[in-house]
Amino acid sequence: MKFDKLKKFQSLNPLGRDLQCFMACVDAGSILKAAENLSIQQSGLSKTILKLEQDIGQTLFYRRAQGVELSEYGKSLYKSLLKTHSFWNESYSAETTSSFGLLGTVKIGMHRSIASIRYPKVLPQLLKEFPSIEFKTEFSTSLEVSRKVVDFQLDIGIVAFPPRNSELIVRPIQTEYLAAWSANGSSGTTLLYNPDMLVGAREIKRYKNLRQVQIADYEVIANILKASDFVGILPNPIAQQHKLKQVGEKFYSTELAVIWHRQRFQNSAKGAVVDSILKHLKA
Repeated sequence: MKFDKLKKFQSLNPLGRDLQCFMACVDAGSILKAAENLSIQQSGLSKTILKLEQDIGQTLFYRRAQGVELSEYGKSLYKSLLKTHSFWNESYSAETTSSFGLLGTVKIGMHRSIASIRYPKVLPQLLKEFPSIEFKTEFSTSLEVSRKVVDFQLDIGIVAFPPRNSELIVRPIQTEYLAAWSANGSSGTTLLYNPDMLVGAREIKRYKNLRQVQIADYEVIANILKASDFVGILPNPIAQQHKLKQVGEKFYSTELAVIWHRQRFQNSAKGAVVDSILKHLKA
């Protein structure tokens, strides 16, 4: 019975059906996909969006062959609705926590390389400490995760190079560094690097005489280095986990941090989730 009440609370939404449909289209990237997600007809959803545009007097989407693209007004409305929905969830959660414990959904974003090293220490503890919360994890670059935290699309980010943004709260965890690594400590004939990492042309030019290959996954790079005479650019936790040897001096250091929006967790016991993440990451 208690679980049923929790699920009912989690399904509440302060937005009208038309605005919920609008947000579903934005999240899905197309009206067709949004209709599938909502289990309704595409034609009906299209009419709902068209009527919403007529009621507002503004174009919300530009229809493209590959899907829909938000207009400037649509972007502004979506961000405003995210804030509204976030405020509702925080306020409602605070009111119901005393009776039912922590509830709702917490969305956490990080790069896959960060997740492979750090998240095994965190997620099992979160699930144990907060059994009524649904945790959703999204993997992307630290830059993209930071942007989504600012835009209320993610609740918490675990990122490298945390941005300087007055809307964010940043709590440092640890300092890491970027360097070249290989199985035997030599340069080899080929350089592997992740194009998503924040490494400049100056670092790449150090190995201009080597064949350069881009691989967008640190774990794959590490495993290839172990099986070859190649050299690769990696964060030190991944390289050290795979017992690789550093080649030359480190390029630069970076700060790993937990970030969240200032308007998140202010009046909610969900702030305990942030405290738990910080505690287990620093342990």
